[in-house]
Amino acid sequence: MSRFGRWYAKTYKNVPYIMAFGTCFVKGSLADGVTQTKIEEPRNGARKFNMKRNVRFATWSGAYCGGVQHFVYNVLYSRLFPGTHLAHRVSATLVDTAIHGPMIYLPTYYISKSYLTGGTATDGLNEYSGNLRDIVISYWKVWCPTVLVTMTIMPMEFRILFISGVSLFWLMLLSYKAPMVDHAADPDLDEYRVTEPLDIDEGKSDDSRDIDVVPSENVHLQHTH
Repeated sequence: MSRFGRWYAKTYKNVPYIMAFGTCFVKGSLADGVTQTKIEEPRNGARKFNMKRNVRFATWSGAYCGGVQHFVYNVLYSRLFPGTHLAHRVSATLVDTAIHGPMIYLPTYYISKSYLTGGTATDGLNEYSGNLRDIVISYWKVWCPTVLVTMTIMPMEFRILFISGVSLFWLMLLSYKAPMVDHAADPDLDEYRVTEPLDIDEGKSDDSRDIDVVPSENVHLQHTH
């Protein structure tokens, strides 16, 4: 193990929630930064980097993907599915991808996004329900294999770090599909959104699918509160 690996493992064991928050805060900031500068900018033209959006996204990532998920993966699942038997690990994976992800993690993101951008919990849940099939299918493609590897192979102190590496890509997708931005300050994101889900399968050429860009009703958040 490298010097960094030894330091990370030792520090994580001593202050797990702080390390989990810090790891995922940095990861969230990087994911949103790449999304703004490398994915959205070529589509929408040059725009000023939105620091407020970046900090919001990074804070949510640190709080939920770091602190909450440390509890879920390293505390809760260890109690619900004790031991190292493969059946227990597979059961934890099924619970996570069938219940925790679609019913807790993703709704929490959309609710947090709505509050942070001037909306309500209802606004966030309405937006999530409007994109439910698209976002949940994308979630399963990424996280079913990832959670299985996490629960069967990864040591406890490296689970959040491993998940952070995978979710750097996932959060870029999530930040693009549902950015934490005040739409009154960035009307382009209110008016247009790619309505076909981003294809995360490898081996498909750019011309193998047509993308329709139409006015979106799902992304808009009310600012009358």
